[in-house]
Amino acid sequence: MNCNICQNEFNYIEGLKFCPYCGSKLNVQFIPSGIEAEGNTEASDSSEKEQQEETTVFPEKEETVEEKTVTTEPVTKKLHDTLEMPVITDEDLKKDKKMKRSMKRAGVLSSIGKAIISKKVLIPAATLAVLGLAAFLAINLLFTKPVDEAKIKEDMTGKTVILPKGSSIVVKNGVIREIAITGRTPDKNDSKLQYIDAKMTLNNNSIQVSGTFTLTYRKEGRNQWTLNDKIALKNDIAVKAVAGMEEAALIDELKKQKISIGGEELGLGDGIVKEIKLTKRTPDFNSGKEVVLADVAADSGIVTTSGSVTASLTFADENWKLDTVSRSSDQDFKLALSGALSDDSILAQIKKKPLQENVTYSTVFGGREYGVNDKFTKSFKVTDKSFDEGAKQLKVSVRRENAAGVINSTLTTAYTLNVSLKGMTLDSSGKSKVEAVTVTDISNDSIAAMLVGANMKMGSYFFWGDSTHKITADEAKTFKLDKALSKKDVQNARYVYGNITYMDGKKAKGTSIVVIFLVSGDGSGGYAWKLDSVISSESYEYQFYSPEAVQG
Repeated sequence: MNCNICQNEFNYIEGLKFCPYCGSKLNVQFIPSGIEAEGNTEASDSSEKEQQEETTVFPEKEETVEEKTVTTEPVTKKLHDTLEMPVITDEDLKKDKKMKRSMKRAGVLSSIGKAIISKKVLIPAATLAVLGLAAFLAINLLFTKPVDEAKIKEDMTGKTVILPKGSSIVVKNGVIREIAITGRTPDKNDSKLQYIDAKMTLNNNSIQVSGTFTLTYRKEGRNQWTLNDKIALKNDIAVKAVAGMEEAALIDELKKQKISIGGEELGLGDGIVKEIKLTKRTPDFNSGKEVVLADVAADSGIVTTSGSVTASLTFADENWKLDTVSRSSDQDFKLALSGALSDDSILAQIKKKPLQENVTYSTVFGGREYGVNDKFTKSFKVTDKSFDEGAKQLKVSVRRENAAGVINSTLTTAYTLNVSLKGMTLDSSGKSKVEAVTVTDISNDSIAAMLVGANMKMGSYFFWGDSTHKITADEAKTFKLDKALSKKDVQNARYVYGNITYMDGKKAKGTSIVVIFLVSGDGSGGYAWKLDSVISSESYEYQFYSPEAVQG
């Protein structure tokens, strides 16, 4: 084969694109060696033309190249006269590979197209398309899953359902016992709204609600459904009790009631009611009724009582209602004194009416009356008490220590108080009785002080009347006590014996005297010793007040 450019001869290799001598691109006709060209003559027959066509190669043309006339004279060049073949770069190899891949893909697509047109492939292809469409619809439905029972349960958890009569039930976990979707209705004006009817049974262990609920769902996106807060109820809603009123609520209702005890009403919610304890419950849920027994204990701090009450309840309008409360037995709720009743609380009532009366005692004032009042009472003490449950009266005895100046009296007084669950009041008091009386002795300082200015009876003038001497302060200071005596059972009189020095003119004289003191009432301080008389031994009267005469 000869190159049309350099006319060098070489063997043709399949896929060869460049001349190995001059490097020219092989884009023109190549002439095999041994064939001579003849100009403007038909040098061969048809068999030779066919042989020539079989041996002539025509590569693809990419450029327009001028054809050269083949002469009979072969052109020959020496090897060293040829041009160097250009270097084949990596870029050339990449372009060549890319071209081969493009030709391969074109061939594959052409084969597929022919296969589809073919009847043998057309029917399976249609089947494949149907299967693909079904798969698409299945996936689309999967991602746009409709609201089901599980989602309704999840969405309703935490919601509050308002029942037909206005009561409510909070949907917590486990409250929805049964659920079944019975209908789905799209909104006519809003394609994103859907109304779902679901038949449900709600049970919170207190009430059971059965019927059809209408839920409104809004579609927010693919498989995104949002439940509106408002839940509508159909007309078939039925509410019944499955348990009685809760204990705390029942006790609260009981506290609003009253019972009669001893002719007075006791509010079960009053502060004196210390305990309400449910002891027995007898329910009839089919008829919506329940009977409850409860123990009640009350303590006012004055009296205490306890017993049992019976409460009747009815389930109506979706709620339990307390109908009646009554005492279970007439033998219950007896009154008794409270262990918390203190003497101080009793005395507080007594002191509201202070003692002021005349009493007697044999050893003072000759058994004659003398006055006492609580102005001088130093202490009170309850010595006895008894309770009359029928009369609801408390009877007590109170002992007083009354220190009215020098007279100390111990008195006991009986009192009657009216008591009830609500309080205690003083009803009446008896005559006070003096249990004991003591009279405080006169001190030496008091004797000396009271002698000042006293008239001391002296000797008589002739045969009638005694003379007197007025004791001065200096003379009173000279008094020396010998002894003090009282007559038997007469504590309110004192006979004090001693000696005193007095001035007779300018002469000091000493004499024995008896000073008589008597207890006398003092408007502000009670009772006090008062000096009655001073009798000198020189007086005729002294003999009547001698120690022997007083003690005899």
